[in-house]
Amino acid sequence: EQFIESLKDESEGVIENVNIVNPNMLVDINIKNLNGLIYNISSIVGLNKGEINNCTVNGRINVNNKLYSYGTYGCNNSVYYNVGGIAGNNIGKITSCFSNIEIQYHSIAEIGQGENYGKSRSHVYSRIGLLSGINDKNGSISKSYSDAQLTYTYQTINTTDGSSHNYVMMGGLVGYNLSGSTINECYSNADISGGTETLTYVGGLVGINDDNAEIN
Repeated sequence: EQFIESLKDESEGVIENVNIVNPNMLVDINIKNLNGLIYNISSIVGLNKGEINNCTVNGRINVNNKLYSYGTYGCNNSVYYNVGGIAGNNIGKITSCFSNIEIQYHSIAEIGQGENYGKSRSHVYSRIGLLSGINDKNGSISKSYSDAQLTYTYQTINTTDGSSHNYVMMGGLVGYNLSGSTINECYSNADISGGTETLTYVGGLVGINDDNAEIN
């Protein structure tokens, strides 16, 4: 699991009363024939297992990622990106936080045929939210809001020599709200654009809300 952030990669403690102004993060990721990588990208903490209270972020995150899938017999690669203003992945608690961070996210998948004619496949999972990319199982977000812009673009190269599957979950607050997680007394005034692929889920508050996830 990879972490790209301004303050901490992983936190099990308490982060509070932090105000980050103009982080202007530029993240370029190039991956070739690696499977199962997880990237948590955020201004404050990549993976939150503790508490984040009364924090704000104002600025921009630009993410450019490229996945190369070439193999001798073809290959099957999956990569996961969790991108958020406050946290990439939240398993803990986020309370009374505000994200005014603009996220620009561009993804490229380049697929090539192996030397022995095995066609390659790529699977890119992008969970993007202006507050947190994922609100994971048992995660809690309350009394928090966002007011900024999220822009997503995607392209594939050489798809005739393989296949590319792109799964996008974009939300004004959270990209993916998993089963067992909660969102209480939150709102978003976000402007979201992009994501024309078949497997794209876009919501003003959350991209996907699992059956047993709560929004109140």
